[in-house]
Amino acid sequence: MVTFLEDDDMYASARLERVKRAFESEPSLIYHHNNVITIDEGGHYLYDPLVERSNVNARVTAHTREEKMAMFERYGWSLGLRNSCIAVRRREFTNMG
Repeated sequence: MVTFLEDDDMYASARLERVKRAFESEPSLIYHHNNVITIDEGGHYLYDPLVERSNVNARVTAHTREEKMAMFERYGWSLGLRNSCIAVRRREFTNMG
């Protein structure tokens, strides 16, 4: 699994474990996009109305490249949106070029 982290972003303490379990439990999963949760430096959750309005689902996944592209079109996403929410199966990431 490959995941990204923006310069000013932090992960909630359990995020990587939850994403890892998703990839382990779904062998055909190639793309995982979770929502944004605003946290402070101590990892405490904060309510941010702008963030909450822009979240679409608790988790969005794709098992094929076609599903991933359809999901991007459905939600009006583009590459680079919320990079810290993205995780991809390593073989898909290395096969992109």
